[in-house]
Amino acid sequence: MDRLFQDLIVSFRRLRSSPGFTVAAILTLALGIGANTTIFSLVNAVVFRPFGVQNQNELVFFNMKTAQAEFPATSYLDYLDYRDRNTVLTGLAMYRIVPLNMSRGAGENSRLWGYEVSGNYFDLLGVKPIRGRVLHPEDDVHRGGHPLAVITYNCWQRRFAGDPDIAGKKVKVNGLDYTVLGVTPAGFVGTELIFTPEVFVPVSMAAQLEGYNWLDHRGDGNGWSIGRLKPGVSMKAAESAINVIAKQLGQTYPDIDGGISIVLSKPGMAGTYLRGAITGFSAVLMVVAGMVLLIACVNLASLLLARAADRRKDTAIRLALGASRYNLIRQLLTESVVLAAAGGTAGILLAFWLTDLVNAWTPPIDVPVIPHVSIDLRVMLFAAAISLFTGLLFGLVPALQSTRATLAGAMRNDAPSDKLRRISLRDILVTSQVALSVVLLIGSVLVVRSLQHALSLHLGFQPQHAAVVSFDVGLQGYDEERGREFQRRLLDKVRSMPGIESAGLVDGLPLTLSISNSSVYLEGKPEARPGDVPMANWYVVSPGYISAMQTRLISGRDLDARDKKDAPQVVLVNEAFARQLLPGQDAVGKRFRQGKATSGPWIQIAGVVEDGKYRSLGESPSPTVFQDIEQSWRSNTTLVARSPMPEAETVRQLRRAIGELDPALTIYEANSLTNELALALFPARLVAVVLASFGLLAVVLAATGVYGIMAYAVSRRTREIGIRMALGAAPSQVLRVVLLRTGVLLAIGTAIGLAMAFAGGQFFGQILYGVSPHDPFTYASAIVLMAVVAFVACWVPARRAINVDPLTALRTE
Repeated sequence: MDRLFQDLIVSFRRLRSSPGFTVAAILTLALGIGANTTIFSLVNAVVFRPFGVQNQNELVFFNMKTAQAEFPATSYLDYLDYRDRNTVLTGLAMYRIVPLNMSRGAGENSRLWGYEVSGNYFDLLGVKPIRGRVLHPEDDVHRGGHPLAVITYNCWQRRFAGDPDIAGKKVKVNGLDYTVLGVTPAGFVGTELIFTPEVFVPVSMAAQLEGYNWLDHRGDGNGWSIGRLKPGVSMKAAESAINVIAKQLGQTYPDIDGGISIVLSKPGMAGTYLRGAITGFSAVLMVVAGMVLLIACVNLASLLLARAADRRKDTAIRLALGASRYNLIRQLLTESVVLAAAGGTAGILLAFWLTDLVNAWTPPIDVPVIPHVSIDLRVMLFAAAISLFTGLLFGLVPALQSTRATLAGAMRNDAPSDKLRRISLRDILVTSQVALSVVLLIGSVLVVRSLQHALSLHLGFQPQHAAVVSFDVGLQGYDEERGREFQRRLLDKVRSMPGIESAGLVDGLPLTLSISNSSVYLEGKPEARPGDVPMANWYVVSPGYISAMQTRLISGRDLDARDKKDAPQVVLVNEAFARQLLPGQDAVGKRFRQGKATSGPWIQIAGVVEDGKYRSLGESPSPTVFQDIEQSWRSNTTLVARSPMPEAETVRQLRRAIGELDPALTIYEANSLTNELALALFPARLVAVVLASFGLLAVVLAATGVYGIMAYAVSRRTREIGIRMALGAAPSQVLRVVLLRTGVLLAIGTAIGLAMAFAGGQFFGQILYGVSPHDPFTYASAIVLMAVVAFVACWVPARRAINVDPLTALRTE
């Protein structure tokens, strides 16, 4: 311990005597470790965050699979069959994400999100309350008979100021009195990793909360099912057993469950629905952050090598005086570890600051999807391990090299390792640094170009000069008759306002989280199993919506006043519907049924509109239906109004119109349509910001690395340069000598980086919109930018070389 303490004291003294080197090394590591710690914290919060339940690894999620798609939705009646007939699960629970209004009195009405859950939800998960109690199976027996609520810890603190007597208090949820049963622990916010609800209510209250009793309709897949494996049962064995039940249901209810199988997965990301996209994005972030850390470590290794070379004479003298090689290596490694520890500490402090920025940021959507990002024990251990590994690995080679010095060579200032080998370790490090930087630079340019392409995509509507206001009359206690009347009066009022060109209602805007779909049974087509029936995106709109969105009508007519509640049902379809489901035919006038092949009214196609983007910017055109709200009423709607006025003024007018009709109605979204689409652009913007930041950081680190190797080369060859200039060498000749080797290294590193980026193009391709991962313009841009950076990094040392005074150089040791 005394020897270690002495080594630490010597290390601190030596680092303090070289402040420039010390600051550069610590900052280099801090940037790399800080970036990695922040990204790991984010991925940890989104992908690896525990639910706060018992034995989370035993939980499984039900995904419905058809011949066309895989989706998380389960109907309530199917859920009951799976729950009661399986022999491989200790229990099966259901939950559904729903918007709610909560109030404790006049003027305190607020919109929040919650879960409708089956009564066994908390018992299955093993969640215990910190106040009161949670829901139990007996609290979810009678339809509409259990107005009970359990709130989360965050809701308790934020909305009820941590009231210790909250259990038993009354609150209004969607206009109905609910009794608060208790509060969940701080670490539990449901069973979805990227969604944080505030309240849990029994699923038996669905009809009262939503205005529609989907519990009694086997075809309405509105819930998500989560189960717990019995001890000793594998997920594969459970899946096989569950699919026996699925096959039986398909035989019993062929029109609904035929052709449907079950795929079990880990819960947390809507089953398999979001898992691929989230894990892919997380993988990109982790790999890119890891590359930045690797560049920082390579930079540190270059600095340590240069420092070790400058200390060759000192090391050789100590060896000649009897110091053991082991003691010198230990001393140098101690110094490297001290540097790494200082860099790791600075990196963690930087990560705390960056995570505070992430937590302070509010995503541009109404749904609380981003959990709290924190640096927990696992993240701290991750950062500490990186720091220790960096110090040991990248300090060992310089320590070994410096202790090989001979006294005679060191006194003459020879550089034997560089002369005996055509390629030195420093050359390899610089080449690696440039190659990695080129890869990150190409990725950064690709995602920035992808964002530019996303911003210029034709969406099938025009978001500019349109304003939107969202509300739900059902949450305010309106029944269907009153709700229809309110919607009609609101449209009439808005359309009569000065400056409003057109206005309409829709149950969910495209490119937001609000979208539904339905099966389509075409008249005259052979009847297919439900699993093989084509699906279409389904929107419920009012007359005027197509005009307000400026979606082009291709053929037929628009929805209008003729399409009343009791009139024959008509819809609009998009070009993809006509092209894929009715190839070579005129779609106008054709009929189909929704949901079932043998029941329900025939729906006639009145017109065809242009294709658009509905779910994501990267999707291919998909069949889409627009149904008149008079013929399929919805309480949850968004008002879209188009006006040449500034969008903020249009929003104010829409708010005022709603307030004049019902001052108590909660408006949960009021914005321009352009800003409302921020969710669709959010992944592209986030990736562009992160990768551009990492790309810039990589370029800065590469520039400092090239500068360092050039400066070191000039300092080591000062005597040689002086002799050349004393013998009459021109400055251009000196520059050529100095730059030639570095230029070759830069060219090799750039070529290797281009090859790596090309080989890994598909890795970046999963986060790109409309841009090829092998885009020639991007590769050319990266080459030019890296060349400019390298030139700037080389220029200062090169100028120093041609300004060397021959007499001074000849006297240099």
